Parts: sequence; C-alpha cells; structure tokens
Amino acid sequence: MSYNRKFVIFDLDGTLIDSYECVLRCVNKTLNFFELPSIIIPASDNTKNVEDIFDRAKEITQNVIPYSEFKSKFDCVHLEDCINDMEINIDAENLMCQYFNNGYTILILTNKLKCIADKICNHFFSNIDAIVIGREDVHQIKSNWQSIVEKLSNIDICPGACELYVGDSDDDEYLAKSMAIKYLDIRSFQFENSRPKTLYNRIIRFVATYGKIFNLVGKLTLIFGLISLLYTCFITYVAWNKIPSHTFNAFLSSEGYSSKNSYCNLRLQIDAGSAIESETYKSDNSYNLIQVYNSDEYDENIPLSKFFFGKCSYLLTSHTNRCLLYTKPIQRDS
Repeated sequence: MSYNRKFVIFDLDGTLIDSYECVLRCVNKTLNFFELPSIIIPASDNTKNVEDIFDRAKEITQNVIPYSEFKSKFDCVHLEDCINDMEINIDAENLMCQYFNNGYTILILTNKLKCIADKICNHFFSNIDAIVIGREDVHQIKSNWQSIVEKLSNIDICPGACELYVGDSDDDEYLAKSMAIKYLDIRSFQFENSRPKTLYNRIIRFVATYGKIFNLVGKLTLIFGLISLLYTCFITYVAWNKIPSHTFNAFLSSEGYSSKNSYCNLRLQIDAGSAIESETYKSDNSYNLIQVYNSDEYDENIPLSKFFFGKCSYLLTSHTNRCLLYTKPIQRDS
C-alpha cells in the first residue's frame, strides 16, 4: 500500500510536448473526412494552444454534425498520427526527470484519449515510469476535479501528497487550486541547469511575468512623449518670430577734444530690429535706432569719456533678433 507516496502532476499538451501542429493536422483531416472546410490559422494568431483549434472546429461543425461524432473520429485519426510534428519541451522534461530521480511518482494528466497519451509517452518518455491519466470517451476530464480525485484514489494516490502541478493553461491552474495543489506555469519557467544564472535572465523573467504592466507603461510613455513633442513644436512655432530679451551695456572710453574744427567725430548706431538691412541707417524710432555722436554745440574742450558716461551709460534694453554695433567717422562741414 503506497497511499501516501509523493508525486507530481504534469500536463501533456503544451507542457511536456508541443503538439500544436500535429493536432491541427489531425483536426483538418477529420474535417475533410466530413467534407467540411479546413482550419487555417495565420502565424500572427498562432497561440500554440490546442484548445483554440478545437474551439474553431466546434464553430465549423455546429449545426452540421454532432461534435461528439467529430471528436470520436478525430481520436481515431490522431491515434494513427500522433507522433509526427511533435516537439519535446526540454525544460519540462528535465524538471520531470529531476523529480523522478529524486524518488517522486510522475503522473501525466491530459485531456487526450488515454491510449493516445500512452503511445506518445512511450515514444518520447520511455525512460520515465509515469502513470498516465487520460479520458476514456469524448468528454474532457480536467473540468471535473472530483473525478480526478476519484481516479487518484483508484491508484492509491492521495491529492494531499502531490508536491506540484505543472501545466500551461487556465484549466490546469483552476484544477490545481481546486485540489489545493501548488501550481507552476511552465510558460514562465526555465530549468535552472539549462541556463546561466545571470542578472540578464532574471530581468527577462521579471519582464515576462509583468509583461502586461510594462506594455501599459510603454504605451503611456509613448503617448506622453508624443504630446511633449507636439507641445514643443507648437511653442517653437509661436516663438519663432519673437525676439529674445537682451541688455546691452556699452562703455566707450576715449580721450580727445571736440570743436568745430575737429575731424574726430564718433557716431554710435545700434539697430534693434530693422526689417531690411538698408533701413538700418534710418533714424526714426520705428526702427529702434540709437545714435550717439559729439555735436557742434560744444565749443569747449570736453573729454569724450565724460560725455558718453553722462549721455549713454545705459544704451539699450530691447527685444532683438539682430543687433548691429558699429562706429563710423563722419566729416562735418567746415
């Protein structure tokens, strides 16, 4: 009597094996037998979930033939062709071998017909002495956890002695919770001995676990960045013709004399916004021109530095997009 022996449960399709292409081929063979259209699944819609194939088959057979008749014929077709186009999940196989080598009983639980599951397991996992529980008719077995408990009791296994349930679908997770068994989703698992223990792998696994959150954050970041870019473009457009504010301080120091006979005359002209260069020399206020020069009204000798300090210590504070600062000697009439 081995009622309390420790064991682990492994799902078959999508967990230990990838049977998607094989099941799709057998379903289409069955549909062709009933002269019904085949299922064509684009690569973009390929979820690798065999239940999606059967859901499409139900839609095609609806109101044409009983689905139980279709499923019964499918089992016959699949029994003959259940090995080709199948791939083993190496991580799941390694995990199963590890538990088996540590003395655990391996139980393979599947919605496949039991004779089909036996054929697959004997072909791919002949080194593992596993107990296979599959369906005996066209009805799924995972939808009724009480029947699973009864089947376990028939082979002297207690659900409380189950160490782990390894699956890949919502049905697997629901069944594990219903039986109070710890659940492991093989899609987020990678066998430790098949990968280097690096920070990169931890990050990849974390991102895969919280992929939906990162996807939402990425979309919000993209939208925020686009709004910021549009706002920046708008501000740039509005400010394109605006002249920034600048303060110009000019300190002119020169020692000389001003008289009617003097030829040394200084003219300072600042343009703070003329539209056309030729208009720079106009002196009306609409062009923001400032002219400073020594005048004929002075007959006495005055230092230019003193003159400019009193007349022009603060020359200009203005919005400008172009400033021309130059000196030009002017010859006065004698």
